[in-house]
Amino acid sequence: MTSDDAGAPPTVMFHEMGLDDRLLKAIAKLGWTKPTPIQEKAIPLILEGKDVLARARTGSGKTGGFAVPLVQKLLYAKSTGEELSPVVRALVLAPSKELCHQIHRNLVQLTSSCSDSVRCVDVSGQKMVDP
Repeated sequence: MTSDDAGAPPTVMFHEMGLDDRLLKAIAKLGWTKPTPIQEKAIPLILEGKDVLARARTGSGKTGGFAVPLVQKLLYAKSTGEELSPVVRALVLAPSKELCHQIHRNLVQLTSSCSDSVRCVDVSGQKMVDP
């Protein structure tokens, strides 16, 4: 899947994807008004449980494309009682510390309205100083 065929405007909005209200609140807080082409394609597929291999340019919304359904699935597991004990439910690997910090920041922002339902930890071993 690539975002190169990104000519048409999105037809599916975030609020039409069946996302948790807390996640929608965080998305609105981030100022994301509509999904990017890569997000519009990837999020529904990931929510259906399909594996997705996606490629798109820097700044195209790839992190949101996997982070939104990741948080949604974690919140769903909590709400249905599928999570019986506090265990690691997701592990995101990144090829650099900088990208790890960026992904962590995005996940923290996306879970900002989830209280203690979802926690994110950056274990890359180096603290980044925000400018």
